[in-house]
Amino acid sequence: GALWYVLPEEINDWEDIHLTPEEQAMGAANALPIDTKKVVVQTGCSTFIMELEKRNFEVIELDYSTIWDITGSGIHCSVMHLWREFD
Repeated sequence: GALWYVLPEEINDWEDIHLTPEEQAMGAANALPIDTKKVVVQTGCSTFIMELEKRNFEVIELDYSTIWDITGSGIHCSVMHLWREFD
């Protein structure tokens, strides 16, 4: 209900993971997926990490709080685009 537009059909069946306001403020939404089942996440986002692990993601925790606090830029914003090849 928060979107102003209709999502493309290709992602309509995607599952939402709701973040707590605290984890949002820590930069949890700025995680970095590095393949189909592995994601780098800000350390301390335990609810988000638990939700990812329930969905069989391998979570790599990284303390990025200093950069986040100084710049407001998180893990995903700090990397170049990745070329991913999936089987």
